Amino acid sequence: MAGPPEVSRTRFVEVSFDEPWASYVERLYELGITKGCRVGPARYCPEDRVTRAQMASFLVRAFNLEEAESGPLTDIRASGHADDINAFVASGVATDCRTNLPELFCPHTSPTLGQMRAIMERAVDLKANPELSRPGD
Repeated sequence: MAGPPEVSRTRFVEVSFDEPWASYVERLYELGITKGCRVGPARYCPEDRVTRAQMASFLVRAFNLEEAESGPLTDIRASGHADDINAFVASGVATDCRTNLPELFCPHTSPTLGQMRAIMERAVDLKANPELSRPGD
């Protein structure tokens, strides 16, 4: 599978055009999947860990998941990602991080590789079969 075309410059100050992943970052920006981590100047923060909240926003944009009503999650109200988290959970792609009450999403934690694999699999399945809407693991 061919990747995006090489770039001769990038919009993010800490992403050099000659990084092997620079063209992918630019393409994610062009598609509206990432907005970067800071503005003035634009930064991508490639060394930062991705939080569950950021992951929700990335995947809601990437898979064009539908908006959803606010759910029972009690720890996302102050998050700038709350709308995306609600859409993410309502789609069945992801669930809360605890099964006992109160229901939490744990927006500031990072997903494990196993969680990310399961989430991506459900997102791809949902995109291929829109009639699916299943709860996550």
